[in-house]
Amino acid sequence: MPAAPRVSPCPAAALRAAIPHCAPVEGVNRRGTRFRKTPVGVTAGVRFRSRAPCVPTRDRIRAHTMDVRIEQLNSIRVARIRHVGPYADVGPCFKRLFRWAGAIGVPTGRVLTLSWDDPETVAPERLRCDACVELRTDQEPPPGIVLGPIGGGRHAVHRFVGPYEGISKAYLRLCDEWLPGSGESIGEGPCMEIYRKTQADTPPDRRVTDLCLPLQDRIHSRRRRPG
Repeated sequence: MPAAPRVSPCPAAALRAAIPHCAPVEGVNRRGTRFRKTPVGVTAGVRFRSRAPCVPTRDRIRAHTMDVRIEQLNSIRVARIRHVGPYADVGPCFKRLFRWAGAIGVPTGRVLTLSWDDPETVAPERLRCDACVELRTDQEPPPGIVLGPIGGGRHAVHRFVGPYEGISKAYLRLCDEWLPGSGESIGEGPCMEIYRKTQADTPPDRRVTDLCLPLQDRIHSRRRRPG
């Protein structure tokens, strides 16, 4: 069976100089509502193809010693900035988001990136990713910053613990080792990283990042199942 498409994330190493201590967002409904539309200002996501058979899977799968959960994620309300160019250059976008949040006195929550393109097939100067910071405000954002929900839907989630430099390798394992034997197919939309521990004083080997790979919904998968 051919290997699944290689998906490389927006390098989290760029966050090290950009992310301060993050306080939880006050009043954020963690359960939220399911997101059903493409976020405003974001084009249709990259479509990855998988030849793995589409069959129902258990809620928790362990394959090739890689711990992966199938989760129905809720949407997250964020402020985000689209970055076009080498993924490693996204850091200034996060700095700008935190500066704006501080200027309007709004607490920030989770820090995320959405990665729309595969660096192995797209030129560095055309790579797209969204730098995202969870927050809630009714204030009009400045040009270049978009407010709205992101995420939502079925995802394969792998919790990676360790230095940000190891995230790319973890994504490759997720696609090359776990996906072909999982019975799942990659869905539309970007890969998403949720940085669970972003404090500057967190040792590299204790940083926690959830790697979220979009999956087709089960109804769609069953319709595409070989007869």
